[in-house]
Amino acid sequence: MITSSLTSMGQMLLNRTTFLTLLLFGCISYASVLFYNQASDLLQHEAKQTLLQHAILASAQFDAEEIAAITPTTSLSSPELRSLVNRLEQVKQTIPNVFYVYILRPTTDDRYVEFVAENDMLYTDDQLDYNNNGTVDLHEVAVTVGEKYDISQAPYMRDAFVRPSVEEDFAYDSWGTWMSAYAPIRDENGKPVAIIGLDIEAQHFVSLSQRMLSPIYVLLFIGIVFVIALVFIALSHKKNVDFERKMRDERRLIVRQAISNLGDPISTLSYWTELLTDDDIDTKEAATVLAEATTKLNAVVQNLNQITD
Repeated sequence: MITSSLTSMGQMLLNRTTFLTLLLFGCISYASVLFYNQASDLLQHEAKQTLLQHAILASAQFDAEEIAAITPTTSLSSPELRSLVNRLEQVKQTIPNVFYVYILRPTTDDRYVEFVAENDMLYTDDQLDYNNNGTVDLHEVAVTVGEKYDISQAPYMRDAFVRPSVEEDFAYDSWGTWMSAYAPIRDENGKPVAIIGLDIEAQHFVSLSQRMLSPIYVLLFIGIVFVIALVFIALSHKKNVDFERKMRDERRLIVRQAISNLGDPISTLSYWTELLTDDDIDTKEAATVLAEATTKLNAVVQNLNQITD
């Protein structure tokens, strides 16, 4: 019974260790995923702020007078527009991953703004064919001066006429999906007359914001934790096996001792049983000796029962 209880305790400890190890692995895995998501959000926030700072710096390179000189009737061949477009292209080339750089100004309709210039206005058809399919698709066509853009569902773009702003989430339009930042262009009195916008393709923005946080590292970390958990389980199992082996050895020893203890009461019973045939034997003494031998024998049997339970 004692050995059985110890064995049960060993099994219980193994099950408990296995459960705690798996629980630890689950908690660490969950914490790893949580950490990855939070770190990813932080890196995206930092990437947005960097893009916003680029927009603010770019806005300082343009003034109200040159923007006012551009009207919907301005030709692409005019020096004023070409100068403006070339400088927008220069801004694009200095900021990694930026796809579009453009200037928008208000119209008489609060729902719309209009394009003053965009960096790709002077591109050839080959340059505008971004997907290299041999033709300029609708979403690749460059905007024109004075082309209207609906901002009724673009709160961050509207806010940019007051203060610099960056999209909270990706923005969608006919040209694609973007992460965009904007900054106001002000006149000499500080009044906003236009905004400059910078667009990064969504896929490039995600890649940029996660450049230091590859999911591979997170999976590798979880894999290492899983291996450690398996090692703990294996070590716990080995410890339990060693415990069981020790208990078996001790049980064998106890059985051997019990068997050796049987010799004395059995010899006594045998000897006094033979003496009972003698008429001169003191039956009272014989009964006392036989009772003591029987008690010893019962004690040994009880010990053996405890071992085998």
